[in-house]
Amino acid sequence: MKARQIQSRFWDDSVVQNATWQSKYIFIYLLTCSPINMCGIFQLTEKKIIFETGLSEGDLTIAKEELSAAKKVFLFEGWVFVVNAFKNCKVWKSEKCWDAWEEDFSKISDEILAHFNTAIGIDIYSAQKTEINKQKQLTKEKKEDKEKKEYEKKTGRMMSPQESGQLAKEMAEIF
Repeated sequence: MKARQIQSRFWDDSVVQNATWQSKYIFIYLLTCSPINMCGIFQLTEKKIIFETGLSEGDLTIAKEELSAAKKVFLFEGWVFVVNAFKNCKVWKSEKCWDAWEEDFSKISDEILAHFNTAIGIDIYSAQKTEINKQKQLTKEKKEDKEKKEYEKKTGRMMSPQESGQLAKEMAEIF
């Protein structure tokens, strides 16, 4: 079972503060619904949204228009893009999740991704991949530091530049 946290600062967002009740409800629903994934782009029909929320078609239309105008959420041909889902989902910082993130993206057609890229004005995949690559580098550096500390503790001496270079080379092969 997936778990999601909604930060209390959600309510501090000016868009949320000025939103209709329909938009607030749909926004919270989309942030916590079962199909949401790390990249924030997932399949979910409007029919299912209406069924699960109990809202009318008119209420959903109000929310869609308001959330897309605010560039918070976009719906297109049975797909949903929650713009800041990736940024606010911290699990992608774990290397165990990087393959799952790639798999999430592999399920999105070029047409759907192009539509959302145009709507938001950025290449979503590249932007998220850049963040993951930064996290990979941080993870690599932390592992190198840990290895160095373990070496120093085990041997009672600091690692030589040659040994440090070899460790960096080994870490590069892992990542």
